[in-house]
Order: sequence, then C-alpha cells, then structure tokens
Amino acid sequence: EKDVTLLIAKEIERTLRDTKGYQPIMIRDGDHTISLNDRYQDARKNGADIFISIHADGFRLSSVKGASVFIWSEEASSTIARNLSDKKRERILAEINNLKPTDFNEDLARELYPDVYEKKIKQSKILGTKILDQLKRDPFTKIHKKNVEYADFRVLKSIDIPSVLVESGFITNPEDAARLKGKPGRRMIARSIFLGLHNYFIENPISGTLINENKDYLEYTIQKGDVLSEIAIRFGVTVDSIDEKNKLNNKPIYPGQILRIYI
Repeated sequence: EKDVTLLIAKEIERTLRDTKGYQPIMIRDGDHTISLNDRYQDARKNGADIFISIHADGFRLSSVKGASVFIWSEEASSTIARNLSDKKRERILAEINNLKPTDFNEDLARELYPDVYEKKIKQSKILGTKILDQLKRDPFTKIHKKNVEYADFRVLKSIDIPSVLVESGFITNPEDAARLKGKPGRRMIARSIFLGLHNYFIENPISGTLINENKDYLEYTIQKGDVLSEIAIRFGVTVDSIDEKNKLNNKPIYPGQILRIYI
C-alpha cells in the first residue's frame, strides 16, 4: 500500500507543482511512517487549504473492489467503512495520547467551535463529491460506493481544513491490484483527484488566490521530458485542444514554456 499510494501522491504533486496557483505539501515523500496525529498537524502548520489522504486497502473478501471517498464521522456509513475504521482504529488509539504539548488540540477545538467544524464537514463533502465525480469518469477505475462515505478516520478530524480520504482500490482484489501496480491506472487516479480538487476550488475560490482571479483555464509550465500527449492525459483534455488554444501549430514545446489548459 505505502509504495502505491506514494506514487499516486507524487503524480498529483507534480501536476500541482507545475500548475500556476497551487503549492502542494507532501506529508510523506519517502519510505517512512508519519503518525496519524502528525499528518493533520503538519497540514495545519503548513497552512493547508485542503487535506487529501490517499490509501489502498484490503478486505477479507477478494471480490470487493473499487475506489471510494471518505470524510470524517464518528459513525461509519457502511459495512466496508466500519471494517476499514475498525482495522485502523487499533493504530489510531495507540497514537491518540501522543500529542505534543505544542500541538493543536483538534478534539477540544471541535467542542469549543462547533459551527466552524460543521462548515468543515460540509466543505469536505463537497470536495469529496468533486473527486468522486471524476473517479466515476475514469475508464480504468471501478467505483465501490457511488456516494461519499463517512468513517471515523482520525487523520480526517481537523476542525477547519476540508479533509477527504481516497481509497484508490483494494489490493486484495486481483483486478484492483493489477490496476494500481500499473502506471496508467495510478495516473488516472491522480488525474481524478487533481481535477476534483481543482473543480472544488473553482466553485469555492479562496480570496487573493490566482484561481479566484481566473477560472477559465490553468497555466502549466512545461518541464524537461514533457510531451503534449502526456500533458493531455494528465489534465483530461486532447492534444488538439492544447495545440489550438495555445496556437502551437504543431511546433515543438520546450521547458519553461507556459501552456494554457482549458478544462
């Protein structure tokens, strides 16, 4: 799981990094473990506007497959969610009391500022729905649950940062395992997450940000090794549309060149 999800996260990071207006922060960028508390604490310390946790899980039945999107709730909304919650709760409970004195106490803040937390849950649902809508359009990815699910995942319990957990599939299912092992399958998951979060910010722009000033297109900076076909796949558009909108006339692209991507 850790290798697959890191590859998906790095694909998303690259797209965000090279798209003007976004600044991705990786909670984990290598083969090491970050505690559940530290994950959302790090997001807060970095001033994150949203938090996305990417997973690939297992289940006792190998026939169970497909991607799902979760937001936080103390009561899980399905059998799968309850089993996933129970499975991870053992790790969570072991870490719950390990907060440093300097850490922000999310649990106390939820009690003191319920209105703030309720707004966060609402925004998390919107973000999760945007990502799920894109996953449904992905021809590589099967959907396990058609609606955003609720689960008691501590990593999602920030009081005010819209937070979602994306289960990219079940590694205990042969079909999902093969999809997640392959670059095309992982890339499509990454694309769906990126397009989902971008659509979220289009409809919920943050004051003073680039996306609040321009909602018609993205600006992507060409990197060494980029080709138009790969860029088109990453953003879910066609090579012809990129060529036409940027008046390339089939001319070669070059590192540092800025393309407008209309999605």
